Amino acid sequence: MSGGPAGLEQWLARRYEVDAALLLDSGTSALRLAVESLATATAPAVRVALPAYACYDLATAAAGAGAEVSFYDVDPATLGPDWASLSAALSAGAVAVVLVHQYGIPVDLDRARALCDAHGAAVIEDAAQGAGAWWRHRRLGARGDLGILSFGRGKGMTAGGGGALLATGPRGRDLLDAFRSRVARGGPGIGSWIRLVAQALLSHPMVYGIPAGMPWLGLGETPYHEPWLPRAIDAAEAGVIQSAADLADREADIRRDAAARLGLVLRDHAGVSPVRAPAGDGIRPGWLRYPVLLDAQDRLRIGTAPLGRLGIVAGYPLPLARLPQLRAAGIGDWPGATRLAKELVTLPTHHWVSDRDRAAMGRLLSR
Repeated sequence: MSGGPAGLEQWLARRYEVDAALLLDSGTSALRLAVESLATATAPAVRVALPAYACYDLATAAAGAGAEVSFYDVDPATLGPDWASLSAALSAGAVAVVLVHQYGIPVDLDRARALCDAHGAAVIEDAAQGAGAWWRHRRLGARGDLGILSFGRGKGMTAGGGGALLATGPRGRDLLDAFRSRVARGGPGIGSWIRLVAQALLSHPMVYGIPAGMPWLGLGETPYHEPWLPRAIDAAEAGVIQSAADLADREADIRRDAAARLGLVLRDHAGVSPVRAPAGDGIRPGWLRYPVLLDAQDRLRIGTAPLGRLGIVAGYPLPLARLPQLRAAGIGDWPGATRLAKELVTLPTHHWVSDRDRAAMGRLLSR
């Protein structure tokens, strides 16, 4: 580690070109603290806008922070905000917006930033799935008032667990300094080493079927977790972050190539609609996975053995706005999120996947 925890946080801040970084036990804890940081003596209950379709850990973070939640719909074609819906959430009083780069596909941060600035709302950039991805020549996670990173399983920059909160500007630095004295100390993290080794051993397509018989891994599951008190990152996780960062950059180039190859394989398949990534100067998606939309009936086949062995999995089965834990806050119509819950499927992009595997995916998905 570079100069202990403080040195590692300084290194992380330089890597992302932000003013400060705080290492925590998870990206979920980082998001919780980001939301809590917006509370004031006159407005202790923060209203935050979340995407109506996203990882359920966003709900865990919002619940833990005691936030009031508004939702904005998600465009199935891009996985970014439905702009009219986001504008409505801001007009309804959201003081912060969580923008999620799902599967490493960047949100249009220029448009989102302009809309949030017009309403005086803070931007929390959730780059938990954004390892190796860039927006306008800066890494995802560096463009918001606060940024969220995750080093957990399957997040691209994997250290077995852990996360980070990034901040820019004097207020952000002060907030992170205050949080350092509040979070509990981390542990040695032996369990993180075990998870990291298991992930490495079981990531090859030939053994995709094995993890399904190991429920303790939790692979492919999308549970809601009850909130917990944030704490500092475990020592074992902190010790491998810099090495994980180097690997993540190399793996991101492989994933971009894999995504391009999958696009060619699937381009002429009726009923398969790849999600569209933004293009432009200095914009590079990370393609943590390759998301496509399938007809709802075809999506029902995703649980079958041939598709599972290839690492093809369905997306989140329920919109975030429809989670029972947040039902009272999720009143509204979310056609984009509802469609994604019915039709979204993701394909693996990591280095173990071969052209032969991609051809097999194309054949199976086009049936």
